[in-house]
Amino acid sequence: MPLLKTVLIAAAILVPAAWTNAWDVPRPSEYGKVILRSSPGGTALAPVRFDHWLHRALYTCRLCHVDIGFAMEENATGITADTNVKGFHCGSCHNGTRLHGGKKIFASCSLNA
Repeated sequence: MPLLKTVLIAAAILVPAAWTNAWDVPRPSEYGKVILRSSPGGTALAPVRFDHWLHRALYTCRLCHVDIGFAMEENATGITADTNVKGFHCGSCHNGTRLHGGKKIFASCSLNA
C-alpha cells in the first residue's frame, strides 16, 4: 500500500494541471455557447446566444475569423444592429436572403422590427 500511495503522489506532482482537471472541461456540445452583446455606439442589439460548434461543423474558422472579421478576443468585434443590417458580422450570412440547404437563413436583425 505505501508504494501505491507514493505512485499516486508522484503522479499528482508530475501530471500537468490540465490533465488532472480533465473532467472540468466542457463537452464539445457545450463548448462555445456564448452570449453575443452589442458594442457601445450604434443601435443596440439584444443579447443573442451563439453556438460556435453549430457553425464550426459547417464552416472553417477562417470564414468567420478572417473573411467576415470576427475577433478572436471577447468583446473585440464591435457588433451592433447597424453593422448587421449593413451586411457585416452575423448579417453577412444571416440576412434573410442567403440560402443554406435550399432554405433561407434567417435575418440576424432588422432596424424596422
